[in-house]
Amino acid sequence: MKPSGVEWVGEVPEGWEVKKLKYFAEIKLGKMLTPDDKGDYSLKPYLRAQNLQWFKPDLNDVKEMWFSEKELEMYRVEKNDLLVSEGGEVGRTCIWNDEIREVYIQNSVNKVTIQEGDSAKFFLYCFTSSAGRGYFDAIVNRVSIAHLTKEKLKEVEFPYPHSTEQTTIAAYLDRKTAQIDQSIIEKQGLIELFREERQAIINHAVTKGIRPGVKMKDSGVEWIGEVPEGWVVKKNGYLCEIKRGSGYQYITEVFDNENCEAVIRISDFNNFNPILATKIDAFDKYRVFKNDILIAGTGASAGITLFVNDEMEGMVHSYNALRLKVFGINPKLLFYEFNSHFIFEQMNLSFTGSAQHFLDVEGIANFQISVPPMDEQVKIVAYLDQKTAQIDTAILGIQQEIALLQEYRQALTSEAVTGKVDVRGEEKAA
Repeated sequence: MKPSGVEWVGEVPEGWEVKKLKYFAEIKLGKMLTPDDKGDYSLKPYLRAQNLQWFKPDLNDVKEMWFSEKELEMYRVEKNDLLVSEGGEVGRTCIWNDEIREVYIQNSVNKVTIQEGDSAKFFLYCFTSSAGRGYFDAIVNRVSIAHLTKEKLKEVEFPYPHSTEQTTIAAYLDRKTAQIDQSIIEKQGLIELFREERQAIINHAVTKGIRPGVKMKDSGVEWIGEVPEGWVVKKNGYLCEIKRGSGYQYITEVFDNENCEAVIRISDFNNFNPILATKIDAFDKYRVFKNDILIAGTGASAGITLFVNDEMEGMVHSYNALRLKVFGINPKLLFYEFNSHFIFEQMNLSFTGSAQHFLDVEGIANFQISVPPMDEQVKIVAYLDQKTAQIDTAILGIQQEIALLQEYRQALTSEAVTGKVDVRGEEKAA
């Protein structure tokens, strides 16, 4: 091995070179958006940064714009071109395999055409390795919006083995990463099975209870079906006080300011991390306490719920969430009911708003809730706490395994493209 002179590459084998991209590839930034025909232009599909995923393009939303005859020659994408994101997640790269018969690029995409004889797939793996080490983030200007310009991209240095070794390494990584990716897919499928099991356990417990052989009766509500005798069905408005949050002005820095509060937002529902904000109208009716339930009221997150424990007390931000102050049912049981299919059905029927989903107070008050006797509520909550905790622990373990596989994939790629793993013998055996 010998020093490469490039920090992210480290040492490379004797006989390898390190070259700037401009010496073995043609780089072209795409065309500025042209929404109108300027005369004798052709309407053609084009790719933007949003279409670029690692390794493969996402073609679910391919837009069109107008190109002149000269531009059709300049910006057409050919098989084995590398497409590199100029903005957003700078450096995100995929390889083009003629997924669409004819396509072009917009100016959020750099097209990299590797010279004939070299392996485009090898350099795709080089891009993933350098991005994983934070190289592209380090070279772009992040004062405002990050841009990986053509000028910066052409100066990027990559390990450069002989073309036959490039091909061998790319084939090795294709095989190895496919095995890792398949393992990840299988583990993700296992997570989905656990989530389905979790959902089924909740659905059954909050509508049928946990007592075997109990006599059932018609609930009178289609999406609830039969419930155990002794249970009743009530409108949620009889069980909760429903309030919207208070308005707050977010601030980025706080220095012992007594007028600041912890504010819970929709983004905190899945990953609790409230911010500090200054009060606009801070009244106790907007404060959340232990055993309150918060419901995301707008947008794609509408209907997601958060159960407030001791660590989550604060104020709930207006327009985004509704607060349920529970007094007619065990609050944890109501939280589980709001995570059951029969409540999801009622939510889907009560959403308002044409542009985005919106849950209003009246709609939530009209939800039909199954209510067991209080002693049975306590038993159901204890049962669901235990069962869901077991499943959540299993899911967390699998997620950690997936994270380790992803780290291994990245490390294996970096080791291979920098020559620290001699793959020639293994590829011959394979």
